[in-house]
Amino acid sequence: MNVIELAKELLDKQAFQELNSAIRLLEEKEYENAYHAYGNMINNLVSLSSYSEFIDFFNKSSMNESVFALGFLYEKNKCIEIGGYEQSVQNKIKPFIESHGFVLNIHEDEIFTDFDGDDNFQEHLSEINQGLKPMGAKLVTFFNDIYYACTYTLFLLNNDFAEVIAQRWSDETVELLNSRGKFQFEEE
Repeated sequence: MNVIELAKELLDKQAFQELNSAIRLLEEKEYENAYHAYGNMINNLVSLSSYSEFIDFFNKSSMNESVFALGFLYEKNKCIEIGGYEQSVQNKIKPFIESHGFVLNIHEDEIFTDFDGDDNFQEHLSEINQGLKPMGAKLVTFFNDIYYACTYTLFLLNNDFAEVIAQRWSDETVELLNSRGKFQFEEE
């Protein structure tokens, strides 16, 4: 399973067709149309601020399909994004969980990410998932570092689907974290 297959499972048919159309615009180098429709999202993904920067980016590089799809899923409110160096992450995670109808007491200590150093994000992620497990849900967390130092993308999914993802994940760009915070392919 990869990000596009994940998107197919999470989006309705119309939204998934829109995602494919957007990817096709970029592949066919229809940059003006792509910028008109998805410029804000792309600007956020690759830290651009204008159409001229957008064109410069695509003259030198290309948009990674998996990262674009994650951005699209974020725009459709299917997930949240957390930077690799971010404070007070609990202020994003708690409302996201609550928006799915779950009430969970999240540790009162500040949760922060520091990809290069000593963060407490992965430790708290495991605790949060232990609290969600009896409710039949899990925060499934992905990592990518294509355009930034790193970005975590979190989805709240039912336990069965989370297990399918864990067993079948094979995206070359986006890594899956397991419930203990380690990347899927690291030793336990």
